[in-house]
Amino acid sequence: MKNCIKYEVIPTTTIEEVMRKDIIKLTPEDTVAKAAREMSKKDLGCIVIVENSKPIGVVTERDIVKRVISKGKKPSKVKLGSVMSSPVITVDYDSSIHEASKIISEENVRRLIVTKNDEIVGIVTSIDLLNYAPEIFEEEIEEREEREIGPGICEICGQHFQNLNEVNGKYVCDNCKKILEG
Repeated sequence: MKNCIKYEVIPTTTIEEVMRKDIIKLTPEDTVAKAAREMSKKDLGCIVIVENSKPIGVVTERDIVKRVISKGKKPSKVKLGSVMSSPVITVDYDSSIHEASKIISEENVRRLIVTKNDEIVGIVTSIDLLNYAPEIFEEEIEEREEREIGPGICEICGQHFQNLNEVNGKYVCDNCKKILEG
């Protein structure tokens, strides 16, 4: 395949090798207008809100649209502290990409702030991880293919059960699950 770069992912690949080092740090007292200018200037989609050099929040383009623009608020009057998402989820720079992907999934976030000795050194997003190593998400997808669901009607036998299992997109009882796995 021409123009295709395939990275060999070593289980010990660290976040430091994947993270973006170009980040914007502003304070909760800075305005949304200032954040938007900085994000535009550096072509970045988010900024980190810091207090005493510690991350306390994140503001994304989406936050600005949803919490400021769509509400008719004036960006030059809105403080970042009032629109930031908090708490910030961090990951240590020498953590593996597998650990980071697990945190992203468990915390249901799109990005992690990367720290080294409690100092911000970068940011890594789920897209960064997916682009670098798509296979790290395969295990999570496989786990979701089969999971237990609450009460309902089995899509195979039509009986009502207290617990159903999702198997390959179908909600089935334990007996029908055994037949499908047959």
